[in-house]
Amino acid sequence: MQIQVFLVLGGGGMSALLCVAAQTSAQISPAPQGRVVLSKLSPAVYPPLARAPRVSGDVEIALRIGPDGSVESAQVVKGHPLLKEAALDSARKSKFECRECGEAPVPYSILYTFGYTAI
Repeated sequence: MQIQVFLVLGGGGMSALLCVAAQTSAQISPAPQGRVVLSKLSPAVYPPLARAPRVSGDVEIALRIGPDGSVESAQVVKGHPLLKEAALDSARKSKFECRECGEAPVPYSILYTFGYTAI
């Protein structure tokens, strides 16, 4: 059995990244006030407590990206309690670039989908 973690960022164009024992796909779109670009994705680690009961599902994270590309805030919009911290940790550790952004943080959202796939 293989754990799969899927990731959707914003909406728009599609690109794919492969990680060990996990597949991550990303969709990226410009933000209204500027353009946020994911420069380095920190992989989500499937939580050990979620393995035994095979918890799966979506976790939506709302971010505010600063003009310097830093994650100024991250909060869970919805998701299973056992998966929330893994998604938050990944979002906070990921690196972004904010192009053509003003002084105010730019809103951005990430949707993680955690699940199991038989090999």
